[in-house]
Amino acid sequence: NDIMVWIKNMMHEYNSQRISVNVRATKTAQQKVGKYIAPLAPYGYMKDPLNKHKLIVDEDVRPIIENIFKWYLSGMGDIRITKKLNDMGIFSRKIYRQTGSIFTDSKTASASNWKPAAITQILTNKVYMGAVVGHKTTTRNYKNRREIKVDDKEHIIALNMHEPIISEEQFELVQNKRQKYCTKTSRNENKVYVLSGLLRCKDCGYAMIRNPKFAKGRWYVYYKCRAYNQRGTAICTHNHSMREEHIISATLAALNMQIETLIDIKCLIDKINAENSKKTLKNTINFDKLIAVKKRNVIAAENNKIDSYNDWKDGIISKEDFILFRDRYDETIKKLTDEVIALEEEKELQETLLHNQFDWLNSLIEHGRITELTRDIASTFIDTIHVDKNKQLTIDFKFKNEYETLLRVMSNMGYLEQKEVCYV
Repeated sequence: NDIMVWIKNMMHEYNSQRISVNVRATKTAQQKVGKYIAPLAPYGYMKDPLNKHKLIVDEDVRPIIENIFKWYLSGMGDIRITKKLNDMGIFSRKIYRQTGSIFTDSKTASASNWKPAAITQILTNKVYMGAVVGHKTTTRNYKNRREIKVDDKEHIIALNMHEPIISEEQFELVQNKRQKYCTKTSRNENKVYVLSGLLRCKDCGYAMIRNPKFAKGRWYVYYKCRAYNQRGTAICTHNHSMREEHIISATLAALNMQIETLIDIKCLIDKINAENSKKTLKNTINFDKLIAVKKRNVIAAENNKIDSYNDWKDGIISKEDFILFRDRYDETIKKLTDEVIALEEEKELQETLLHNQFDWLNSLIEHGRITELTRDIASTFIDTIHVDKNKQLTIDFKFKNEYETLLRVMSNMGYLEQKEVCYV
């Protein structure tokens, strides 16, 4: 009897383990093809009555989601957005799901408050740009059902699976802002200052802090090095103090120069596509051929590395010679692999160039010449502004890598020297 009980327990454990593995495999397969398998649809969406694994937009909630993203980009933080929704009398996600009503009334107002955590979840959820994200949590095994958060890099993401409420560009702008920029405001302000989170001391790398001063009947605003202000010369040798209006004026001038350059580039791209001539095809680099050659060289280097190892084992060469050959082959393989990656990137950009698909470029020049530096414009164009002790600015613009790669491809195609100026 004891043996039979032991056998039955073993069979039960085996079957439980096998079922668990099969369930995981099925869920993973569904997530990879973009099926939405969670029991409840996220706020702003409903499950399609004809397909329970597909999401459709909840038109009643769409304006709320759009406003949450818009408010955040305008400078409001999670807490202020929470307060605004509560002040407007809008039901929280939980109460909306229970009642189906958007707005609160006096009876339910106390139980319908939004929380900052809910705003954070909405602003970071890729579902609102049309993606289905799976494998966010997992469990250790079929016995231990406690959920474990999975690293973002291991999430299963399927793009363009349903109608987005927020554009991909707007979503990425919000993520970039959340990761880097300060969104704090003073108690009497509702918006983030134009330069908040953008300024850095060029010498020590610390952030610059805002320092208003009242003198001669008016307020003056300065920015100075946080490290020097808090710890003196122990960290930084100079306060790097500079008037806000001077920083904004210099930044505005640099921005307009950058925009004029981008407009020139866009005009040239349009000209290339308008020509659609044999010259375009003639100057187009055959990246497939170059990539194939590089990959063959990588395989050859890997084979040579293996041959040198076998020669060492067979006593044909010494261990020192093998190490020397191995290091050389590793260096060659790394160099060739990096070149393949670079060529693949340039191939993609050349195809984009020929089809005029530059969303990032269009978004940067849509304003034309800028007359006033706003927070939205600053966060769209600028990554960091470095201030040195001589009050000289170094501005790191966004999309720098894309811009430099674009110029390199256009130069390789023989078009860069034909740049003409046009204005919008």
